[in-house]
Amino acid sequence: MRLGEGTDAEKDAAAAAFWLEQAARKGHISAQYNLALCYETGEGVKKDAKKAAYWYEQAARQGDADAQYNLALSFENGEGVRKDAKKAVQWYKKAAERGLKEAQYNLAICYETGEGVKKDAKKSLFWYKKTAAQGDGDLCYKIGLRYERGDNVRRDMKRAAKWYERAAQFGCREAFFAIAECYDTGRGVEKNSRAAFSWYLFAAERGDADAQFIVGACYSAGRGCEKDVFEGARWYKKAAEKGSAEAMLSLGYCYHGGDGVPRIAEKEAYWYKRAAESGNAEAQYLYALCLEAGELVPQDFVQAIKWYEKAAAQGNGEAKEALAKRKIYKILK
Repeated sequence: MRLGEGTDAEKDAAAAAFWLEQAARKGHISAQYNLALCYETGEGVKKDAKKAAYWYEQAARQGDADAQYNLALSFENGEGVRKDAKKAVQWYKKAAERGLKEAQYNLAICYETGEGVKKDAKKSLFWYKKTAAQGDGDLCYKIGLRYERGDNVRRDMKRAAKWYERAAQFGCREAFFAIAECYDTGRGVEKNSRAAFSWYLFAAERGDADAQFIVGACYSAGRGCEKDVFEGARWYKKAAEKGSAEAMLSLGYCYHGGDGVPRIAEKEAYWYKRAAESGNAEAQYLYALCLEAGELVPQDFVQAIKWYEKAAAQGNGEAKEALAKRKIYKILK
């Protein structure tokens, strides 16, 4: 489109691109970068990947980090230039050294995968850390995992815990649970039940079923918080409704003992059954007891044997003993 043609918006965009080009030709960095964007997006000019790459390079050579990053992308993807992984790495590095987070991350990937550069786990981790330090919680968590597992680094739980906590402070959901476990077990940090509870609660409030179960257990036992069986039952129910078999079993216990909920036999059996169906061996044994006794549910010896066998197959000693007694009874009979 020529200057003066099209709608008012198109005229404005074309005029802007025209004046950007005048400034770009005089060496103005920001004009060169913005003109490159125009050619990349087709804003005010016809899309032209080659011209976009050309103007990115002009700005990149003058030290513009965003232009260096976009030029690296051009070389990586072969847009407007011949695909060249080595040149992509060179420009990622220049932008990364100027502190551009996206470039630091891509450079870390290059060192990790060996794309355009020799594989180097240390350099990869270095640039991941640089990126993470700029507020990337998910990446902080991944670095923590790397230290915990000893993935291309020496296993170090202290460093793992440090990165988990940093990730949690940046809002990474997985990290809430990870740092809670560290404080709960004393792995990498000094054991602190109150700090553990605080992070478990943070994760639980954001929908983590495992954390919800543990918060329920903490309230029920008064571990890291004031004992409150009503809160314990409430959190067990939240976790159970999200599919936590352990929470289902614990909720069954609550209905059995009247801890935080009324004593209701039918609900006790219901949650044992739900937990049993979810594969919890203890619940399978308890539900089998219910079926055999016929107190909480209609008596059904066939189903009782089935659930005893399921529990026994998972190593539940009481279920094995129950099956053994029935075999002896049959022999004596």
